[in-house]
Amino acid sequence: MSTSSLIARIASAFPLEPAPQPEDILYNEEAGYTGSFPVDSELAEIKAFFGNRRWNAVTPQDVFHFRHALSFFSKSALAYHTAGWMTCCLVDAAAVDTAIEDLVYTFGKADANLWTRKQRQAICEWWTHFDFSQSPSSKSAFERAMKHMRRASAA
Repeated sequence: MSTSSLIARIASAFPLEPAPQPEDILYNEEAGYTGSFPVDSELAEIKAFFGNRRWNAVTPQDVFHFRHALSFFSKSALAYHTAGWMTCCLVDAAAVDTAIEDLVYTFGKADANLWTRKQRQAICEWWTHFDFSQSPSSKSAFERAMKHMRRASAA
């Protein structure tokens, strides 16, 4: 599948609305997440940037700047902003730096049911676009993530 066709496929699978509200961007401890403290300046910046922002307004430079945000996103923010991450990786893989591997790793540990079947199919198509065979660590993460996502899609 061509890059432009895959970008269109992602756009058709992931709605633009509703974008997460600022208060819904970050994980919270009540939902079972642990990590940095809420006063962390990086978390405040992530919340301010991604709150009310449509996934299609995120640029490859934004993904590079916020590439670690995936680990701080709430489940709903992760599910929503996945499309932006994937699209930016397709538009300029060099500009997003390690964001491709970060996203693959996140897919391997996230609840695959955060995404609809159509979205999981687009995610799998996105994976097949990239060749992870050259990097053993990326290949391993890719294989775990693919197995995880396919298992959810079959259910």
